[in-house]
Amino acid sequence: MVDFGLDIFGYLGMDEWGLVPQVRHGNVYVLKEEDKNSIIGLAILMRDWEDLDKAYLFDYAISEELQGQGLGYYFLKAIIRNLKEQGTRIKKMGLTVDTEINLT
Repeated sequence: MVDFGLDIFGYLGMDEWGLVPQVRHGNVYVLKEEDKNSIIGLAILMRDWEDLDKAYLFDYAISEELQGQGLGYYFLKAIIRNLKEQGTRIKKMGLTVDTEINLT
């Protein structure tokens, strides 16, 4: 998971020191191809400290070679469905983004 995040987000990706508490106390979702060991998607959710009905989605990504096929949309829908199945209070989700990234 760490390597996938660092490949996508560079030094801004979650390292092993940040990922462990997220796995223990947050919601970490990993998308893998059936019968394969490689990660193709990652999402980390963290609850808002002041608004327990809200969570922030960060380190959300689909591997570059699979982008543009709708996987991100279906991955997000699966995450929301899973949150409902868990019975969480989360009713709102914010997305954190880096507006300074140069994609050219």
